[in-house]
Amino acid sequence: MRFEKILVTTDLSEASMTAFDLAAYQAKMDGSEVTLAYVLEDLLAPVFFHEYDLSGIDTVALQQKYEVDVRNKLVKLAEKHFHGLKVKTHVIEKSASVSQSICDYAKQGGFSVIVISAYGRGGLLSLGSTTDKILRHAPCPVLVVPRPATKK
Repeated sequence: MRFEKILVTTDLSEASMTAFDLAAYQAKMDGSEVTLAYVLEDLLAPVFFHEYDLSGIDTVALQQKYEVDVRNKLVKLAEKHFHGLKVKTHVIEKSASVSQSICDYAKQGGFSVIVISAYGRGGLLSLGSTTDKILRHAPCPVLVVPRPATKK
């Protein structure tokens, strides 16, 4: 099976980067187009106001800085992990849940496959909930990369 357009997702955690090598290898083998994407959380959401005292803070500027920081991190990750490949980076505006936002983006972009790590920021014991939801709702095949085996 040839994957012409590969969507690689990350939450910027170290665990989520385990999918990068496989995606880069597949892209080199197939001559695929690669997009490295991150779903942008809404810092202006009420949960952040309650959890952190944001009164008196320019939250619009904070949201813009967050987006710029994420974009810069994606570019650096693409340069570091996808040697010699042209990789597009994209910040997905969160429309619903993270998993639904990824599935919607994959469908709209006509991606052939989603490559994702089994675990991200929060996954410790079982398959990550975001990964699980993407598996169930993705519009294309999903390659789930497990965390590397630990040496005994």
